[in-house]
Amino acid sequence: MRTTILALAAILAVASAAVAADRVTVAPPLMKVVNNMQRLREVCPDDGKFDACTRFVAFALTASCSPQADRWNIGASATFKPWIFLWNLGSMQHEQLHIQDIRSYSERYLDALMSESFESQSACEATALAASQGFGLKMREFATRSNELRHRATLRAAR
Repeated sequence: MRTTILALAAILAVASAAVAADRVTVAPPLMKVVNNMQRLREVCPDDGKFDACTRFVAFALTASCSPQADRWNIGASATFKPWIFLWNLGSMQHEQLHIQDIRSYSERYLDALMSESFESQSACEATALAASQGFGLKMREFATRSNELRHRATLRAAR
């Protein structure tokens, strides 16, 4: 019985993660190998020591409202494309961690957005529109959070 319950819990966790993952689409990354550090600094003007970076482009959040009983709820999905710049090819795995971070942050953001309910269609649509229009800013916040997570020691040394 206990094994059955644990198996069901595992299946539900995987199914829930799959549904969340379906809402965030990460397009296949673009990759550019740069031939010198100066070029890398031009495309990635961050402080600190690094030999690769990932920019996030072609991002969009699509949101719409639908009635649920006597309330209105948002349905949303997001997409983005990583553009990886490498001076050191060995940094590719590290850049993949940043991409995973951004995907995870986007999924959590959509979860929070979709967990809200509204008394009116207009209130729902206003929130959906604001989320769509503000997604670029959210992506920059996500990138900053990922850099802080992955580069704590470097960021502390630069301050």
